[in-house]
Amino acid sequence: MVKINSDDYHDYVIKNGKLIGEFDKMYLKSKNIPWHQDKQENWLDVRLTIELIKEYGPFDLISDFGSGYGYFLSLIAQYCGTENPVLNAYDVSKTACKKGSLLFPNITFQQFNLMAEHPDYEREEKRREEKRREEKRKRKVIIYLC
Repeated sequence: MVKINSDDYHDYVIKNGKLIGEFDKMYLKSKNIPWHQDKQENWLDVRLTIELIKEYGPFDLISDFGSGYGYFLSLIAQYCGTENPVLNAYDVSKTACKKGSLLFPNITFQQFNLMAEHPDYEREEKRREEKRREEKRKRKVIIYLC
C-alpha cells in the first residue's frame, strides 16, 4: 500500500503509469469532486451517450458500475428513465457510496469491486505485464537522419 498525503484526486489513481487505485482514500481526501463528476452534463461524450441510450428507453431500471457519487447515473435517469426508475449505483469506494447516498437519496448505492470479484485477476494482470515487457524487448527502432 502506498502512503499518499494529497488533496488532489489524481494522486490516488495513477502514479508513474501504474494503477494505484486508492479510490476510498481519494474520495475521503480530495478537495474537489473527482473527475468533475458534478460538471459533466454538457460534456460531448456524456451528451452523445444520453442521445444513444434515449433511443432504447425509457428505462425502469438503470445500473451504473463505477458510479462514484452518482452524478452520471442521475443524468442518465433524468433523460432516459421512466418517471420513477429503480437506480442502482456500484462503486469500489465505500466513501463514494456514503457520500453519493446523501447527494442522491433516490439511488441505491452498494460497494462493489469489479476487479476483486474476478478470481483470475492477479494472474491475468501478471500475464499482461509479461506480454508488455516481451513486446517492448522485440521493438525495433528506425532512425532517419536527413
